[in-house]
This record gives sequence, C-alpha cells and structure tokens, in this order.
Amino acid sequence: MTKLPAGGDYRAPNADDQAAQLFLAFSKTRAIVYIWDTTAPQGTMGNAAAPFFMSVKAVVVRSGKTGTGGWITETRNVYDDYQKLFGGKPGEINGVRIQINSQYTSTSAESYFADVVFKRQ
Repeated sequence: MTKLPAGGDYRAPNADDQAAQLFLAFSKTRAIVYIWDTTAPQGTMGNAAAPFFMSVKAVVVRSGKTGTGGWITETRNVYDDYQKLFGGKPGEINGVRIQINSQYTSTSAESYFADVVFKRQ
C-alpha cells in the first residue's frame, strides 16, 4: 500500500474509504471484508456498509501509515473470523473482490496486491 485516503474510516458513512479491501462473499447475504483503514484501529471487527439484503462484516487488518511503501504478508484464519462474526460454520467462498475506495472522502488511494491464497488448516 502506498497511499491512504485522507480521513477514511469505514465506521463513518461519509468517510467509508479504504486503501485496500479484500471482500469475501460466502453467500448472497453474508460477506467479510478485510481492510486497511486510515483511522479505525487495527483489530476492529464490526458491521460494514452493505445493501439492505446483505450482512457484511469488516475486519481491520491494518490501520494508518505504518507499513506503507513495502510489501506485507497478511495471514488470516477466515474460518475463525466467520465464526466470530456470524456464528456457525461458513460455507464455501462464492466470490472474491479486491478494491480501493476513495469516493466518500474525495481523495485518492493506492495499493498493490500480489498472491491471494486460501489453504485448509
């Protein structure tokens, strides 16, 4: 990640912009989004903005400028995250989306992704 959206904070509807998102859809109604947020503290988990028919939960894996400008490897136990956020066992992942948001803060952001790998443990 090289540039954060100024003032981005997924918890505020008028500032819901992130430098990096990895969105995992488990069904048409449930998803987890892993984000690098400008403001929300690392480790924060909670509801993210979503269409009325969906429940999207956010996990802040990075926050602020620490670590910008270099490659970072992130590892998550998606199964455990799903259980914490939704309860029960997750189904198969039906979709993956990588994105950057900067429309609410009217700023810009930049990040790069390399390999996204899923492994059973």
